[in-house]
Amino acid sequence: MQITKYKEINKNSLKAIVNVSFQAKIFPNVVDTVELHNIMYFVKGDNAWISLPGNEYEKDGKRKYYSNFRLDTLEKLEKFQLYLKQLIEDYTSKPHDDDIPF
Repeated sequence: MQITKYKEINKNSLKAIVNVSFQAKIFPNVVDTVELHNIMYFVKGDNAWISLPGNEYEKDGKRKYYSNFRLDTLEKLEKFQLYLKQLIEDYTSKPHDDDIPF
C-alpha cells in the first residue's frame, strides 16, 4: 500500500486528507490496483486517528457520519485503520520532493 496524495489541511484536529492505492488480488486479470480516496487523518494532542470515506447525515438535529468502507469484522477494520495511521505517520516523518519549495 502506498500514499498517492497527501494534502495538509491543519484545521482544528484535521491534519490531512490522504489517498492510498494497493494491489488487488481478489480480481485477477480484472483489477490491478484499488484506490481509496479522502481518508481523513486527525491529530489532537497525543492522539491520532483515521476516518475512512463516508457520508454526512443529520439525525435529531445533529450532524453524523457513516462510513462507505466496510470490512467483515470490527477488529479487521480497526487493524486496517491502525495500518493506515502508521503508513501516514511514516510518510510524514520523511521529506518528499513535493515538500521542497522552488
